[in-house]
Amino acid sequence: MSQVDAPPDPAAAVDARASVASRPLVVALVGLCLLVAAVFAWAAFGRAPQTVTGFGYVVPDGGFTEVGTTVSGLVKSVNAEPGQRVSTGEELVRVVSEDGDSIVESVVSPADGVVVEVVALPGRITDPGDPMVYLQPDGAPLIVKGFIAATSSETIAVGMSASVSPADAPRKAQYGVILGRVSAISPTPVTAERIGFIVGGNTSLVDYFLSAGPVIEVTIAMQQDPSTPSGYAWSIGQGPDIEVRAGTLSEATVMVRDTPVIGWFTQ
Repeated sequence: MSQVDAPPDPAAAVDARASVASRPLVVALVGLCLLVAAVFAWAAFGRAPQTVTGFGYVVPDGGFTEVGTTVSGLVKSVNAEPGQRVSTGEELVRVVSEDGDSIVESVVSPADGVVVEVVALPGRITDPGDPMVYLQPDGAPLIVKGFIAATSSETIAVGMSASVSPADAPRKAQYGVILGRVSAISPTPVTAERIGFIVGGNTSLVDYFLSAGPVIEVTIAMQQDPSTPSGYAWSIGQGPDIEVRAGTLSEATVMVRDTPVIGWFTQ
């Protein structure tokens, strides 16, 4: 007589299926717990920088050299243009008497350098002290003048970490920004005249920097690094192979506070 197999136990089958089905759930719960733990650890020990950002402009330390006339007369000729390299003593502008009969003054370059801006116009009447040309002298170290909303004035202090992102630098995500530090701050919002002096008389830039309202002047010293192609320290690697030049527009950022992330949840 053949042995008859016992019928399957329904309860055991259900338990087996439940065990198999619960494994992914357990894995998911463990993963969720680890994620929550990581978030709490980040909130407890992580820090988040708070920054303010504004316009930036690269200039020689000490500013551009203003070359002006010392006499009244008529601009006869202008022998300079932006980007032109000039030598000490080279004639930039010739001023004659208003009747044009005699040379009154030959305005010459006071130093070797590069012409940044020319404001002299042939045929214009000049007065003593009128600027003719703005010059970037050779050998002057470069700094950045940041123009940041005046409402941020009380949050910025000398010595704070800063960064500069030149407009012509490629792929910010790849190379990062130039590292720097705040070295000076204007106590009050700067005037259009002051900005004009900083940017070498470029009125379009004055309007641009003031387009969002009053600004303070924040001087940023860029961190030098002779081992990089640009000569400056970057937040990522060696930075791009570019020359940082005076007259370059940039984005200027100041880190005003470095606070624990948990502070976001306890305020």
